Amino acid sequence: MALGDRDPDRAGWGMRVAVLVAVAVATALVVGGIPGLLVGAGDRAAALNTTEYDPAELGTERIPANGTVAVGDGGDGTVVIDRSHTNRFSRTDIDPLYGALSRAGYDVAIHDRGDLAPALANASAVVVIDPAVEYDEADTDALAAFTEGGGRLLVLGEPNRVVVGGGLGGVTTSQRHSHLANLAAEFDLDFSTGYVYHQRAHDGYYKNPLAEPVGDAAGNGADVALYTAATVRSTGDGDPVLRMRPGGRLSGSDEVRPYPVAVRDGNVLAVGDASFVAPGRYNVGDNERFLSYVVAFLAGGERPDDPAGADAGRDGGDGTDGDGRDGTPTGSDSGTPGTTPTPAGTPSGTPEPTGTPEPTGTSEPAGTPEPTGTPSGPGTPGT
Repeated sequence: MALGDRDPDRAGWGMRVAVLVAVAVATALVVGGIPGLLVGAGDRAAALNTTEYDPAELGTERIPANGTVAVGDGGDGTVVIDRSHTNRFSRTDIDPLYGALSRAGYDVAIHDRGDLAPALANASAVVVIDPAVEYDEADTDALAAFTEGGGRLLVLGEPNRVVVGGGLGGVTTSQRHSHLANLAAEFDLDFSTGYVYHQRAHDGYYKNPLAEPVGDAAGNGADVALYTAATVRSTGDGDPVLRMRPGGRLSGSDEVRPYPVAVRDGNVLAVGDASFVAPGRYNVGDNERFLSYVVAFLAGGERPDDPAGADAGRDGGDGTDGDGRDGTPTGSDSGTPGTTPTPAGTPSGTPEPTGTPEPTGTSEPAGTPEPTGTPSGPGTPGT
């Protein structure tokens, strides 16, 4: 074909492409302009003026971190920290708790494989932190028998959150939650999937709300800072230990009230946050007082084969054997397979942070609503 000749088919295709482009541009202009036509400037301003979210009243001030964990000495026993259920923590994450137990004279053993029952035989207390695998019937039965025999159980859970990852394939997201359904059901506990927050009473960020003790149950601390915490509700005889400050909220719920975030039922203590014991957080506000309370709670446990703790059960309460005598265990062995013991008195180097860092990490709670209004959705009742 000569250079001056026109191809009628090519000319027709060019015309059709031009028409399609014109239609797309016109559609974008119409769709983009409709909101401006339907909603005036006054309406848009009114939509932002909600009583639930007033930017002028949002606090951003961080709470000082300068306390120390006070513990007794002369303890004699073993505290087992379970990691056999793919529990999400590192040694550094729990260093303040680990160090406080060691300074109190207790051996701390990490149980990283196998059934729990053999590890509990020589223990006076056990700690469960944010498991990624459910506890099966054998393990829940072992823990139930352990607490009935006078042992203490501390459970630290977390709400649902979204984990954001990345790589050569791009950004990925996945759901993560504490697998505590079986264990919580065994001890009449209910951890919420949503997280609690407060827009004024918090440690610099609304997802780091302040809780306050119920009575004198948490070492008389006034401001316990939590970091993306779940509510904890007892469906049995447990009593709240910590509650949100008045004005607290739960994601996915319209109800505003002081939700419980820690519950105790005799020899079982459950907290809806696993990160308040971390370096840089354990001594924010009055957190060190609450951590001292947690250590004292664990120290009050009895070995299951100790006659003094045989009748303690879940109603052991204050760690005595019923007639006021302190039931501190008198010794422990440390040869349980799958358990790595740490001798009592070994310094763990609990750090004194120079400041309170901003919370870091790659996970955010599932369905995190920015506080632009009252969250909607079915409420999650609490105690």
